[in-house]
Amino acid sequence: MTEEGATKKSTMVYWLYQSYLIILGLGLLFVIVPASWILIKSYEGQVEEQLADKAELIKKIIAHNERRDEYASHFEAIFSDSPFRVTLVDADGTVIVETDTNSKKMENHANRPEIIKAWTGKDNYERRYSHTLGKNMLYYASAYLDQYVVRVSKPIRAIHSTLFGYLLKIAITALLAALLAAFVSIYVGKRLTIPLKKLGNQADYLAKAFLDVDIEPSSKFIQKKEPLSEFKTKEYHQLSETMNRMAAQLIATVNSHKEQSYFHKALLKSMVESVLAVDMDGNILICNRAAEEMYQLPKDRCLPGQNAANFIRNQVLLHSIHETMESGEPLVKEIKVYNPTERSLEVTIVPLKGFDGNQMGAVAVGQDLTGVKAVSKMRKDFVANVSHELKTPITAIKGFIETLLSSSETTAEDQKTFLEIALKHTDRMNAIISDLLSLTHLEDRKNDFELHKIQLNSIVEEVIESCQEMAAEKNITLENHLSAPCEVRANMLLLEQAFFNILSNAIKYSPEKTAVLVKVQEFPKYCQIDFIDEGEGIPKKYRKRIFERFFRVDKGRSKKVGGTGLGLAIAKHIVGVHHGKIMVSSKKGKGSVFTVQIPKLDTERTGFRMDVQESENPLGTFDPSAGSQETAAS
Repeated sequence: MTEEGATKKSTMVYWLYQSYLIILGLGLLFVIVPASWILIKSYEGQVEEQLADKAELIKKIIAHNERRDEYASHFEAIFSDSPFRVTLVDADGTVIVETDTNSKKMENHANRPEIIKAWTGKDNYERRYSHTLGKNMLYYASAYLDQYVVRVSKPIRAIHSTLFGYLLKIAITALLAALLAAFVSIYVGKRLTIPLKKLGNQADYLAKAFLDVDIEPSSKFIQKKEPLSEFKTKEYHQLSETMNRMAAQLIATVNSHKEQSYFHKALLKSMVESVLAVDMDGNILICNRAAEEMYQLPKDRCLPGQNAANFIRNQVLLHSIHETMESGEPLVKEIKVYNPTERSLEVTIVPLKGFDGNQMGAVAVGQDLTGVKAVSKMRKDFVANVSHELKTPITAIKGFIETLLSSSETTAEDQKTFLEIALKHTDRMNAIISDLLSLTHLEDRKNDFELHKIQLNSIVEEVIESCQEMAAEKNITLENHLSAPCEVRANMLLLEQAFFNILSNAIKYSPEKTAVLVKVQEFPKYCQIDFIDEGEGIPKKYRKRIFERFFRVDKGRSKKVGGTGLGLAIAKHIVGVHHGKIMVSSKKGKGSVFTVQIPKLDTERTGFRMDVQESENPLGTFDPSAGSQETAAS
């Protein structure tokens, strides 16, 4: 046996010995203390009973002897060798008989506490200091008829002395028991360490087997590490062979599990879907990289053994996992996360069960549906927007056709005019559809539109005429301030559509009986068209988003006025086709000004640039140099 092994063995014996002593000490403590307390109380009760018995004996003596001068002799005969002190006090407090001192020298005892209580008719015990004897006494006093008080007492020191003798015997017995237990614990500890040492050696051999070290008894390893003859028996030889086979099987099993573990980790790491598995206590079992990114989990915390509730802030996810673990049923939940923008996840949560079929937790697999939902929404909104944009020309065509069908007084010239207008709106619808399809490709700068030399004044007049009916429904006056003809290179139908969207938008969000002004101005490098309304204005925080597709400042109000929120977005793209800029300036409660700037005919489109600063612009005082919120469509 090596020195190191001996040290470990001694340490084991020491701890076993110490444990036995602690257990024994606590056991004796829990037994001796209550037993001692019971002994003390029991002995004190016996003393009190003895005092009461002696008092009753004295009462019987008094009852059989009427002569008071004989009481002292009777008491001395009985209590001369007794540790008890007897005192007889008459009704006025005079001490008649006292066994431990001369009664004639004693003072009146009428004021003694036990005497006072005895006259009340109650037997009582009193512990107090005796000035007569100069020691602490335990008194018992009892009245005999209305003549005497019999008092029997015993020194408290004598009581304690007896108790101390009893307790000393108990302590000696406990000490002997502790010493005996100590020797037994040492013996048992030594006996236990022998099989433990052997078991430790075999475990060490098995650990070496995982390192491909042979543990045959004849090997150098065994001869060097454990040369004891007891390990070279036939039984140990068979045991070592069995352990070698077991070690080989364990190594093969461990290697197989490692390969599977690496494969599973690689699979989870490469998955786009998030995978989060927890046990019944909410501790993480599996957490892949996609889960860390989707739920914004710290990499150093999303580890097996960590409690998911400590760092997952999405309460809907935690509640859903808890609900699945309670019900044992699969659950599909749509969850909103912010990473950093809002994202929509479809999380499928199913119970996680072990080989025995018992539930051991739950696994949540999440799929990011943000892109899918966005595409779906764009498709729906696009269809709705196209319907919205086509509704106006269709309504106009329908109105002219109904007029032709219902009125018999229309002349041939009027009929021709109506049909020409209807044809024009039909062409406009066809052009809008074609242009919307082109705008889809416009964002990628793949397609160009045909641009021609046109005058903005004519386009503005056409747009105002098309919006007259809409404005009349709200008693809104459409005004225009047209400067000298400003020529630009543009696509007439597209530009007309952009102006129509802006103007119709101004009409929709303007109060009744107000005015909308369209102003065309010419500048050295560009032509500027201002659409000025008297609406409620656009809050500053929404101005940067006003040209986004489907964005609405007030969704509730937008539903009332109609539209899909795509009109200004289309206008923005159309202006972009012309290498122009579209801007908005607004003041709460005063109105808004939408400004479109298109490069002039003789201006290089690639060189057209403007610096416009943002400012609050009151209605009717729009000044491009004063500033606005611009969207550079170029």
